[in-house]
Amino acid sequence: MRARFPAEAVDLHGEWREYLRTADSGNCLTFRFCPASGASLFLVLDIEPGAHRVSGGSVYGPRLA
Repeated sequence: MRARFPAEAVDLHGEWREYLRTADSGNCLTFRFCPASGASLFLVLDIEPGAHRVSGGSVYGPRLA
């Protein structure tokens, strides 16, 4: 499950790695994931670079500092 957010609305913290995959349609997908656990964090489609599709398990609530 992923939710779509404008890129400027996504606040990224920590480290991630990425890999690129070309879909059958020819569009490129950039997947970003946690290097420690391998958990999927979000993906970006080359046809819509201004949006992040964020994986449900990677969403955290407000930061309480």
